Formats: sequence, structure tokens, C-alpha cells
Amino acid sequence: MSRRLNHMDTYTKNEIIGRLWLWSESVSKTKHLLEMAFRANIGKQEEFRLKEHETYNIELTEFASKQPDYKEGIVFPSQRKKFDKLYHRTFPTWLECCAIHDAFVELAIVYFCQILNSGRNSDGQTAQNDDNFRKEHLTNILNKVFPTSAEMDKFDLLKAALVRLRDKVIGHSDGVAYKITHSNPVSILQGPNIGWREIDLEFWHSFLNKMIDVIHNYINILKLQT
Repeated sequence: MSRRLNHMDTYTKNEIIGRLWLWSESVSKTKHLLEMAFRANIGKQEEFRLKEHETYNIELTEFASKQPDYKEGIVFPSQRKKFDKLYHRTFPTWLECCAIHDAFVELAIVYFCQILNSGRNSDGQTAQNDDNFRKEHLTNILNKVFPTSAEMDKFDLLKAALVRLRDKVIGHSDGVAYKITHSNPVSILQGPNIGWREIDLEFWHSFLNKMIDVIHNYINILKLQT
């Protein structure tokens, strides 16, 4: 068994630095994705887009009421599909802004959790991202990013939420994480019981620049060691 699987030996300096660079890249991508999510949220609140969304719903309801299969209070998917071919809307629409925001947050969760989840090594390039490696290096980095116990406690809550979402909703579909109502003739998926809306996005974004700087400084210190 190789030393990188049984931890009988240490990694080379280059392998350690390689993994740290991957962490830096993950945090940078997370920051960029959250900033795009914030922009999508701003776009959703623009007055012209809110007005367009309101007008769209009114005209869709009126269109559905004139269809031969109309039922009061219900807009069928087939009616919406037919209406959408006739009704021009600016991209992205209000609903599309919502979807874009959520998609960026989901992807940000995936990238940030690359630091917290396992990752295989590449001989001569990157160390394996396992519990032992994180205890030795990530702990040092986090202690510099969150110097007080209150800050660390807040991060630990965020980390637990991100890992839970990644493991139970985004990376896998655990049944206990979803709410499904079964009825006749259809069953309805009402969405995950847990979601990114429970995450403090502002706090998450607030420390990412600092985290990148701390990782880079940590790399520079390692480079100076003999």
C-alpha cells in the first residue's frame, strides 16, 4: 500500500502546496459564484422585471381561460407552453433570475465543499485531501481566518449546513432530505426539507477574500521552509 493511503510518511512540500493551491482555487470560485448569485438577486428586484412578471401572470391566466380545456383557477403546463411561444419576455425573466441565483449558490456549495471533502492525491503534484491533511493544514488556516471563538462557532454552523446540503441534496438525493406528498393520481415533490435559504450568504461571502489571502500566505511560508 502506498504511503499516501496509509499515512506512514509525509507528503513532499510540492504536494502539500499543490493541495493548498486547489483549496485557493475552490475558495476563489466560491467567491465568484456567490457574487453572481447576488447580481441575479438584484436583477430579480428590478422594477421592469417585477412588472413584466406581474403582467405575464395576468395575461397567462386570461389566455388559459379561453382554452377549450380550461378549468377555473388552474393553468395547465400545456397552456403555459403554448402561451410562452406567443409571449415575448426579456431574458432573464424574474423566474429565471430566481433559478440562476439558486444554481450559482448550489455550485458555490459544491466548490467550497471541495476543501472539506476527500480528494485523491497526484504523485509529485498534490497531497491527498483527507482528515489527517485537513487537521494539520486547514485547522491552521481557519484559526487565522476566524481568530475568535465566536467567529469560529459561526463558521462551524455554516460548514455543517453546507456539508449537509452537499451530501444530502446536491451530491445525493437522500429521501429524508425531501418532502414528497403521495396522492391519487399524482405524487408531488415539494422540495428539500433543507435548503440554501437557511445559509447566511452574506457571512459566507464576507470571509472568502481573507481566506484566500491566508492560504496564499501559508503557501509562501511553506516555500521558505527547508
